[in-house]
Amino acid sequence: MKNIIFAALILMAGAFPAFGGSDIDFDAVKKEGDVIQEKTVDLDGDGTPEKVVLKAYCLAFCEKELMSYAGQLTVQKKAGDAYKTIWEGPKIADNKMYEEEKFRFIFGPGGLESLEIIGDVYGDGAVRLFSPSQKSDVSPVNYRVYVWKGGKFEFEKIGYLSEDKDASGKFTWHDERDDYKAWILHFDKFEGPGKVNARVHKYKKDHGGSGGRALLEMNKDGATIVKWLEAMKKD
Repeated sequence: MKNIIFAALILMAGAFPAFGGSDIDFDAVKKEGDVIQEKTVDLDGDGTPEKVVLKAYCLAFCEKELMSYAGQLTVQKKAGDAYKTIWEGPKIADNKMYEEEKFRFIFGPGGLESLEIIGDVYGDGAVRLFSPSQKSDVSPVNYRVYVWKGGKFEFEKIGYLSEDKDASGKFTWHDERDDYKAWILHFDKFEGPGKVNARVHKYKKDHGGSGGRALLEMNKDGATIVKWLEAMKKD
């Protein structure tokens, strides 16, 4: 499985070496229920972080080689020395996997729908989770956004974070992709309420690409570059 997943990451790793690092242990998944990925965040404000986990299901094999699997979004709360599950998102039926997208988290040759960033991303006191839709190249990312509300994650929106005007430094949500405007390619790190560290990418009409890394200030309408951490440069 690890070698197959790496094939989906080759183009991204070429654009940004940071993609070579991941908090996903591909070799750890052997059977249904195994943990694909885990994030920690204080969801209820009691000072003790909960675990936000993707648990494997819908494993697909080819000649004993694990080709792909899906993840069920799950929240676990500390209870003594252990953790207990306090909420589980839906599992999608095999025959609906490529029709349903809201709570789909696929890992396979077509790309990774991982838990990319979680926290008070908009600085409004609500915890949000961002997950990219599946893709296997360096192209604009269609992000799914979930908000923790009433003891569960609710699907909030899906869209592309693309720059409004060339070099404006402001990114807003769009329903359709635009390959020739800068876009948010990857959220690297949650820095604090309303602040994230992210990768920005852009193609030119001559097919040349460039990328950089920036500190962003975010709210429900989009993101604004506070400062460049790595200036845009050609791939």
